[in-house]
Amino acid sequence: MKKIITVLALCLSFSTGFAQFFAPDKTPVDSSKIFKNRRGRAILPTKGDLALGFNAVPVFNFLFNLPNSIYNGTTNVGSIVGYASTSNSSNNQIVGKYYLDAKTAIRVRVGLNTLSGSITNPVQNSAAMATALQGGNPIDIQNASSMKVNDKLNFSKSVTMMSVGYEKRRGYGRIQGFYGAEFMIGCAKNNTNVSYGNAFSDVTQAVYTTNFNTGSTNTLNPATATPVSRNTDTTHTSAWTFGLRAFVGVEYFIFPKISIGAEFGWAYAIQRQRGYTVTNETYYNGAAGAVDVVQKTNVGAPTTLAGSAIDNNNNHGSQPFSLSSSVRNTGLNGASGAIILLFHF
Repeated sequence: MKKIITVLALCLSFSTGFAQFFAPDKTPVDSSKIFKNRRGRAILPTKGDLALGFNAVPVFNFLFNLPNSIYNGTTNVGSIVGYASTSNSSNNQIVGKYYLDAKTAIRVRVGLNTLSGSITNPVQNSAAMATALQGGNPIDIQNASSMKVNDKLNFSKSVTMMSVGYEKRRGYGRIQGFYGAEFMIGCAKNNTNVSYGNAFSDVTQAVYTTNFNTGSTNTLNPATATPVSRNTDTTHTSAWTFGLRAFVGVEYFIFPKISIGAEFGWAYAIQRQRGYTVTNETYYNGAAGAVDVVQKTNVGAPTTLAGSAIDNNNNHGSQPFSLSSSVRNTGLNGASGAIILLFHF
């Protein structure tokens, strides 16, 4: 915790010093020096302008890959909606800017990505089969073998990201260079819950249970003295990430107040996460009879990671800034500023 507070203090000091060093010019703007097109419309942003944009990389990827996907017959709803998932969450950020003057801007990037749903796997009805085996005829056993119950896994995942930065610009026409720094913060969380169609019982010789980690169906035998166990709930604590990123890029105004830019950066980040809790249902036949125990366990110790790297490294799961695991995927620096399309008002 002390390390996080120290880093936050350093980031605040850095940002304050950066802003003071590049204090905006307070002198009035000379309209005769504003860069305009042939129709007299201003091309570049001026003091008080707002900009709104987004990263265009997912759009380009979709447009460029769509013809091949259609040709190969692989286009489906899942592949299209996948761009809204948390796997590339830094690509799904809204970018905003406020211009203190023509050469200075405050920028903000915000992203809130959520993913939730359920997976259902039909398995054989253990109680029906046990009843048929105890006193049924072959037809009863055959009918029982076709009876199904559902194992269902519900999951939810959320990734929230925000960065605030200070940007300086320079240039003499449609091409503008920019550089600056931004402070980043992100939070990720993931939960899963499983409900089973077959209950544990000391009279059931085989309980069919889905292992959602592998997708296979396990056959358990709670009638024996050996304890059998299955997971019912996993709750991950929030993973918090704080970072400071320096960036540099080039922006080209293709139309008045409409630009497309590319940037690259270097970031240092710290990630902090506590352990997570796992709930298991365990069944065994003890000396006093059958026992069904539901136990919640705290798994893993709190972890703190720190590191630095250049952008576009989201696939490196060992890096705290990319956080690319089933729970994380914040990608705070990543490809967030690769190609940005901006509209100025």
